[in-house]
Amino acid sequence: MAEIGTDSADGVDEKDLDGAYLHSALWSQFMLACAGNAMPWWWDKYIHPRKMYYHWKALSEFAKGQDRRGKNYQTSIARIISEIEGLNTPIYAIGLLNSEEALIWVFDLKWTSYDPKRTEAPFINNAVIRLDWMDEGTYKVEFWDTYKGQMIETRDIESDDNGLDFTLPPFKKDIACKIKLTQKKSASKKEASLVSTVPVPIGHAEKGISVKRAKGSI
Repeated sequence: MAEIGTDSADGVDEKDLDGAYLHSALWSQFMLACAGNAMPWWWDKYIHPRKMYYHWKALSEFAKGQDRRGKNYQTSIARIISEIEGLNTPIYAIGLLNSEEALIWVFDLKWTSYDPKRTEAPFINNAVIRLDWMDEGTYKVEFWDTYKGQMIETRDIESDDNGLDFTLPPFKKDIACKIKLTQKKSASKKEASLVSTVPVPIGHAEKGISVKRAKGSI
């Protein structure tokens, strides 16, 4: 992953005091098959004066002791259902998976960029993760705070012969998971992947769009 930023124009990133774009760039990159992390541009005017190194600190705690090399990881993306302020709302999950373990970052797309009109982030409840074609057995699942770099909960979860599913603890903006097989019963038959849990719309989704001829030249 090379240079990243909200914009190449001077001063644009400085408005984002919490580093929403920076945070999402670092965590999403970790779930891709890249040799190094995303490299922001505005170190002198933005990151250093705002002391935003805690974003790297949190990710480094999550990644500590985690060697991603030689494990045949595949990146997988899914839309998952959750509850935000009483409404069923789709959010996103991206992860590196093989048949025995996974690293997953779950996020609300609205909080991956800066918006000056936003108020306090709401809690995201009852978000369901489904992983198909994991080996059957017992898995240790860790849930991580992506801002503090701390594990907030751990669970032992049993999978069936297709994979495993679980509900995330309540969180704001985003959360990360480590999933690792601790006791194997049988091997999977297919390649592991994240599965979308958002219901598929019923009926035709195609829309007709009328494009009018312009009055003058374009």
